Amino acid sequence: MGKKKYEDFLSGGGEMGALIRDFDWENSPLGSPDKWPLSLHITLATILHSAFPMFLFWDEDHFCFYNDAYRPSLGQAGKHPMIGKKGKESWTETWEFIGPLIEKVKATGESFKYEDMLVPIYRNGSLEDVYWTFTYSPAYGDLGEIRGVIVTCMETTEKMTTFNIISAANEKLRQNENLLQQSRDQLQFAIDAAELGTWELDPVTNKFRGNSRLKEWFGLQSDEEVQLSSGIQVIAEKDRKRVSDAISYALSYESGGNYDIEYTIENPVSGKEIIVKAKGKAIFNAEKLPYAFNGTLEDITEQTNIKQQLELEAAEQKIAKQKLEEAELFSRDIFENSPVAKLVLLGPEMKIDRINEYMLEILGRDRSVVGLPFYTAIPELMSTEHKNRLEKVYNSGETFYQLEEEITILRSGVPYTGYYNYAYKALSLSGAIYGIIVTATEVSRQVESRRIIEAKEKELRDLITAAPIGICVVSGDPVWAEEINDRFLLISGKTREQYATKPYWEVLKEVEAIFKPELDKVFQTGEKYSTEEHEMLLIRDGIEENIYLTFDYIPLKNKEGITIKVIILVVEVTHQVETRRKIELAVEERTKELAEMNYSLMRSNAELEQFAYIASHDLQEPVRKISTFLEMLHHSLGDISEKSEGYFKKILNSTNRMTQLIRDVLAYSKVSENNDAFVEVNLNSIIETIKTDFELPIASKGAIIKTKNLPVIEGIPSQLVQLFSNLLSNSLKFAKPDITPIIQISAVVAGKKIIEKYPELTHKEYYHLQFKDNGIGFDQDYADRIFKIFQRLHNKMDYEGTGIGLSICRKIVQTHKGHISASSSEDGGATFHILFPKY
Repeated sequence: MGKKKYEDFLSGGGEMGALIRDFDWENSPLGSPDKWPLSLHITLATILHSAFPMFLFWDEDHFCFYNDAYRPSLGQAGKHPMIGKKGKESWTETWEFIGPLIEKVKATGESFKYEDMLVPIYRNGSLEDVYWTFTYSPAYGDLGEIRGVIVTCMETTEKMTTFNIISAANEKLRQNENLLQQSRDQLQFAIDAAELGTWELDPVTNKFRGNSRLKEWFGLQSDEEVQLSSGIQVIAEKDRKRVSDAISYALSYESGGNYDIEYTIENPVSGKEIIVKAKGKAIFNAEKLPYAFNGTLEDITEQTNIKQQLELEAAEQKIAKQKLEEAELFSRDIFENSPVAKLVLLGPEMKIDRINEYMLEILGRDRSVVGLPFYTAIPELMSTEHKNRLEKVYNSGETFYQLEEEITILRSGVPYTGYYNYAYKALSLSGAIYGIIVTATEVSRQVESRRIIEAKEKELRDLITAAPIGICVVSGDPVWAEEINDRFLLISGKTREQYATKPYWEVLKEVEAIFKPELDKVFQTGEKYSTEEHEMLLIRDGIEENIYLTFDYIPLKNKEGITIKVIILVVEVTHQVETRRKIELAVEERTKELAEMNYSLMRSNAELEQFAYIASHDLQEPVRKISTFLEMLHHSLGDISEKSEGYFKKILNSTNRMTQLIRDVLAYSKVSENNDAFVEVNLNSIIETIKTDFELPIASKGAIIKTKNLPVIEGIPSQLVQLFSNLLSNSLKFAKPDITPIIQISAVVAGKKIIEKYPELTHKEYYHLQFKDNGIGFDQDYADRIFKIFQRLHNKMDYEGTGIGLSICRKIVQTHKGHISASSSEDGGATFHILFPKY
């Protein structure tokens, strides 16, 4: 049917017919009018051609249609046009009243009529008090099912206003009260059908009143009108401030008057607690002050409990006992957004009428299954017990519950096995069963977690039994042993039968005075008690023994934080204590011996240092005299033979080497002095100093010195100058002929593997310095020998020196708590590796 065709049933429908024809239905949930049910065509044609105001709510979302006669009721600046809009979105200010009426008509098929009923609506830019005489009647689909609700209405505001003007003041007041009461009674009927409580609050007097159901919940007398503060006191203390704040906010003009909150009521008469959902609307005058505030209260205890039980993974104990009212089952808000998977099956064919997203997810299907028989949509369950169970529920009306059942379902064609809690509950109308609601939740994770926990508990019990330490669990007043392992029996020297037939402290009477107060304190305070190597006299197997025990009293608390049990962990350390005491005695004696040896060694070292210092000074004097007299002798002889001149040179060279040797020995003996003179030293400054000292030899050989990332360390400046002077002198001395000497000095943070190679290093972090040259190098087999005093790898005639320089370097690095080593490659060149602590 094209647009021309569907225009036929809308033709002659006036302004509203034109609006419906011109509306973009292709992009609406209802789709193009040529695909609408015939029943909707007929119903709309009837409404549009009626001179009586009529309104249609169609389908699950209550899409809105109305005729020209109804149009004036919406005012000049009101809701018009709302063709194709959802009812709940269009009638927000009255939906809490008319929504239950619509659902009641659709659920029961009954019609309702109300005369001169006050139902405020938003039109002409404000919320107006309007009186109506109206009926709510079912609208049927092509198959005879109820698809919507037709509202016929007539505004009687003018009639009521005229009547009130004519009436005397008192009569006017009485009539208004009667009419208002009548409207309330009629509205109350609709509210009672939805099992709601209603309330009104006078913002001026701060008094509120409610219907009988609300007063029953609040524990109030049927005729009682109370202050708001008294009503607040009935609310659970944890919710009072939140509710008070919500009321205050709703009564502020900026809020729009909206009030929507959930809280708990504690009935002062019965002591019963219920959870309610409160919804309301405050109405303001021209001065933006509230003059009316009313609304409804819904008991949501059951659904809240279900949700909480699911969240606490305790649904397997109580979910099967929960009962939901039919209005709640068919409520879109509850059904579609429920945390529980839900499915409605209709008729003996078990056709899927309604299914929420959670159930689609569990079944691994999409919404194309709606309208199909259950076992056509889910064929894998056809040959299971589910078919017989569903048929039994449909025929008998008995609800079926099942917890943690293992079920295999094809999800997107792939078999999936999970565990589910589910229930089949019959749906009935006037005593006749017309369908089944299925509620389910997947508990695979909970089942698997519980099984893991059970396995862990068994493992723990086995561990306690096999534990190498004594374990005992006690509880009660007086305390008794609940669980006890063999090791605890062995340590205490008692039998399992004794602990099973007597309180704990009667079995361990000999230590009760010492440890019972400590155990009592753990029960009272919930604080752990520990003791190590506690000496005690214990009767074990009838014999008094002096033993040592290390043990803990560990509290086990319930969810309220009260200690209900105590775990006692015991280890006997008698042998260890006795052994340690023997060792301590031996160590004490050995320490005395070591102290005496250390004192002797320190005295010897001091004497040796003093000897080296004195010897080096005393040796310098005769060498100086030899050198002086040699020069005098050479001068007095005048011209001498070439051979004699050679003898003089050899003697002079020997005295010079002897002088240098004495000086190096003196320097070596002084390295360990002034160890307390550590300061921050910038190694860049040290290198610059020695470059100045070696200016002439560096220039004469054309040497190049490169530095990179040299750090600041704590050290003795004079010793660090001597260290790098010796290394630089070494590199210049052993440079290759005719090759420019290149000396590279760099530093990085040492890696963990390098530090671990030297157990004598005591600091956590070190700098790794490398002093590298391109000289003649050395045989790697002699890498450690070069640091020993008086050790030389080359002929003294080829390379001058005393063999002490690198020994001094090692001693300086050791004084700085570091390490020095050397390496050489096949191509020559030497690299000195120095580790300095990173302070």
